[in-house]
Amino acid sequence: MKAFLNLLMALLADPQKPAARVLVFGAAGGALAVMAGIVLDELKQDWYVVLIPYLALGAGAAFAAVFVLLGVKTEDVWRCCGVALLAGFFWRPVFDAGKEYFLSQPERAAEAETAKVADKLDDTLNSLVQAPTNTVLIEQAGSLAETLTRETAELRPSRVKSRSQFSVARAMDLLENRAEKGHSAALGAVAGVAEAAATSGNRPVAEKARIQLTRIPVTTNAHFEAQRKEIMTRLPPPR
Repeated sequence: MKAFLNLLMALLADPQKPAARVLVFGAAGGALAVMAGIVLDELKQDWYVVLIPYLALGAGAAFAAVFVLLGVKTEDVWRCCGVALLAGFFWRPVFDAGKEYFLSQPERAAEAETAKVADKLDDTLNSLVQAPTNTVLIEQAGSLAETLTRETAELRPSRVKSRSQFSVARAMDLLENRAEKGHSAALGAVAGVAEAAATSGNRPVAEKARIQLTRIPVTTNAHFEAQRKEIMTRLPPPR
């Protein structure tokens, strides 16, 4: 027992062996899971049958949690070991989370691209506030808002989606302000965002676009008026 404790302390003190620490504490978590199963009478098999599999599963879950799912800094030895111990004990949820991690990689990549577009839109809107009649900024804001409208329609609920939709709503308010004054680029931008909402099925943007298209006074811009009439027939009715 003393030799084991000495080995354990040496392992904790050695900065060059973070993986070994994680595996050992993960296996310990797996062993604790077996003990808990015995105490709670939840094991369906004899403990000596499941002990080795639980040790292996605990070690694997700890490695995945520390180095893949959570990215825990191994320099923080005690926290790293504590996470490994818990991951080893709760190895099944860790592996379920790992499965979700890999299956959702395409969605995370899409969210990363959407976040970049939202950043560009926010920067453009900040510039537009300082120069509200700048045609180039208005067109750029409209184009970025259209892109975000299409992309957020496909995203799962997340912080990135909420933040992006807020940016689109802000853009629509600024564009509507200029469109109501008859600015041709703003009229085109508002129609473009509304078109994107109608095509992609982005209901929150579509509902806001319907209100905006209704509020903008009748203009002498024949192209915009034709767009407005056509888009209004495709936007979902208000709830």
